[in-house]
Amino acid sequence: MLAHLLSQVCGDALGDTLAVIIALQRLGWSSEDWLKMYSDLPSAQLKVIVPFPKRIQCTPDEQQALAPAGLQKEIDDAVARCGDSAARSFVRPSGTEPLVRVYAEASTKATVDSLSAEVETLVQKYCSV
Repeated sequence: MLAHLLSQVCGDALGDTLAVIIALQRLGWSSEDWLKMYSDLPSAQLKVIVPFPKRIQCTPDEQQALAPAGLQKEIDDAVARCGDSAARSFVRPSGTEPLVRVYAEASTKATVDSLSAEVETLVQKYCSV
């Protein structure tokens, strides 16, 4: 039920904070206990300027490309080629600028750099002609 009260896409800082406080109290955890569960991975966020960024249509959570056909499969293939179970990447058109945002995350900076460059090339392929 709590998931229905909070935005799963963009969040609401006050609502999210209250939800965390409630969850920690219910679990009997301190904030330190909670922070020990999370560790940052290397990541990259690129801005790719292309003529047709709106060709990309995404799921509501913006983590999967629904269009153009074939783009998401190629992104998934690029992630799989990394050989890193922590790797992921997604793209979305900017709502305010003529560009596509690329996000990549993996266990190492080298993998992030390689993956983000490959996904950038895919965005150019699908949104340029």
